[in-house]
Amino acid sequence: MKKLIAMMLALTLILGLAACGTTGTNDKENLPVPANALEILETIWNAYGETDKFPISGGNPEYHAQQFETNENYEPPMAPLNYDLQYAEGLTGTMLISAENLQKVDQAATMSNAMLANNFSCGAFHLTDGTDTAAFAKDVRDAVMNNQWICGMPETLVIASFGGGYLLIAYGVNDAMTPFQTYLSQAYPGAQILYKEAIAG
Repeated sequence: MKKLIAMMLALTLILGLAACGTTGTNDKENLPVPANALEILETIWNAYGETDKFPISGGNPEYHAQQFETNENYEPPMAPLNYDLQYAEGLTGTMLISAENLQKVDQAATMSNAMLANNFSCGAFHLTDGTDTAAFAKDVRDAVMNNQWICGMPETLVIASFGGGYLLIAYGVNDAMTPFQTYLSQAYPGAQILYKEAIAG
């Protein structure tokens, strides 16, 4: 009888420890997936303290040009905006996503320093089903590291994954990237940082 009780207590303890050991994993798996690409950037930008904010521009230039055509008093909002994928080729120049990989993007939102994009540029993207997120991220990482920069040199690259096919790409000078990384981790503590690297000059 004593042996049976001892075995039952041991089994209870083992099961309890196993449950404790898996709690963190389950919590990470259950982290909410963003509703869309724009939500990622809006959540991070809205987390910024006022002293860390700077003039930003979001979306694709064609959108703003269309707004100017219909309203000469149009002022571009200083906020992240959706990027119209009708003009996706522009992301090859700004976010260094290859033409091949652009075909694997079905949502995009961007924000960048309104004065000099190389000081800070950021995009959130949703990748089509079946896309190899790690391979996509590596392609962008390699393109950023091998890019010939003009009009300012970014210093840091960050690429993060959010699950559900969402990927964030950001690069810029350290004065912009240091607070960005802080607000990214505050807004999305479960985000997986795939790359955080200094960009060689």
